[in-house]
Amino acid sequence: MKKYFNIIVILFLAICCSSCLDANLEELDTYEGKEITAVVGVYHRYYDDSYIHNGSGEQAVKQANLSVADILIDKEAGTCTFSVSVPGNFPKGEAEKVSSQALVVIVNISTAAIVSPIEGAPQFGKPGDWSKPNRYKVKAANGDEQIWTVSLTFK
Repeated sequence: MKKYFNIIVILFLAICCSSCLDANLEELDTYEGKEITAVVGVYHRYYDDSYIHNGSGEQAVKQANLSVADILIDKEAGTCTFSVSVPGNFPKGEAEKVSSQALVVIVNISTAAIVSPIEGAPQFGKPGDWSKPNRYKVKAANGDEQIWTVSLTFK
């Protein structure tokens, strides 16, 4: 009898605790932002000859920050321009190796947006050729898209 009572209680709770509510649910906003909002940093990556990994025998890869200035972001035109320079505290021997053809650029984009390189542009966060303006497609969460041109110059 106790077994039947437990089964009835479980069935009753399962029916009472479920919901079939389909109407009057709150509509959640879909993010519409499709902008590049900031330049986070520009980096030069290099191999460190003084450190060899014990397990692999490979040289360590290090990165050094470049100074970023004159950031201009035009949301209507879809352009982001900035200049970079080698700071005074840069690692010895690496300053002359810095080239716009092998820099790592990192930017912020709108919440829930996705950025994709187009026309052969380098991926953000990976070394790439920044000697020319690069183009990117930023897609908002609601599906809207905007093409951005990102340009870097050396001071």
